[in-house]
Amino acid sequence: MQNIYQLWQAGELANEQALEELCQALDTLQDRLQPLQESEQVLRAQISEVVERLGGRAELAGFGSLNITGASVTSHYDRRGLDKLVERLRDEGQADLAAEIASYRQESARSGGLRISRSKQT
Repeated sequence: MQNIYQLWQAGELANEQALEELCQALDTLQDRLQPLQESEQVLRAQISEVVERLGGRAELAGFGSLNITGASVTSHYDRRGLDKLVERLRDEGQADLAAEIASYRQESARSGGLRISRSKQT
């Protein structure tokens, strides 16, 4: 991969050829990573079940702390919407700011899951 990029930077590979070879390398890498990612998901699910049985928290010497986090909902505001609102309110001289701001509130759910904090290796 790096060699392809270096050849391209040096002008020894055409843009299209470099792009094709880099994308093929990415495909190959992703194909090799997928089984590892699936194994990681299985292990994390198994670890979660054990940690849950231990009350949702565990400390493992030489590894770190493990916690089961609860599901939550996060809120944020649409910046562009607020910018438009502020501009419009300035132009119109209106004071219903609170009601308008509330209409731009967006929520997204965040599922709970296993959180692993690794020990620092010295």
